[in-house]
Amino acid sequence: MADRLFVGMRLDTDAAAELARRAEAFDDRLVRRIASENLHVTLLFIGDPAPATADDLVRALTPAMDAVRAGGAFSAPVRAEIDRWGAFPPRRTPRVLWAGLESPTMEVLARRVVAALEPQGVAAPRRRFTPHVTVAYPRRGAPAAALRAAGTETAFGPPVTATFAAVQLIRSTTGPGGSRYEDIAVWEAR
Repeated sequence: MADRLFVGMRLDTDAAAELARRAEAFDDRLVRRIASENLHVTLLFIGDPAPATADDLVRALTPAMDAVRAGGAFSAPVRAEIDRWGAFPPRRTPRVLWAGLESPTMEVLARRVVAALEPQGVAAPRRRFTPHVTVAYPRRGAPAAALRAAGTETAFGPPVTATFAAVQLIRSTTGPGGSRYEDIAVWEAR
């Protein structure tokens, strides 16, 4: 078993259930789908081992989240339209199938999280933040072309409106039955 830390935003229950239902369109022989209760947008992956303790991360994030809320950028839950499937990386064998959304608020939050945690030794991402919800991981040996097609050619349908009411520091514990998530700290919109 391995523990990993990340800062994320969980979807509301109804949107998560609908997104999980739509992800059933992906062939079970190709992918392993994520349970609806684990669907989220990752603002920053910290990893394992984390460069600082969870308590240090909470102490660094709390003033940053307070400032974002005081500035009005996260004064209410974030509503976003999830409207497409995609795959990372898009041109090679995908490692992730995802559902995409646009959210300027999440972009602000991601930048603030990175700025708060860099002094704690957490590396900034090398890629531009792209808000997305990971919905499935490829199974070993699944053909790259079929995975890319699943992530880009599967019909999404009408947008799913999702509400994200909090930012969480989350511990993910992986094991034989999949991942289990535990909120270490929660900063609600206000």
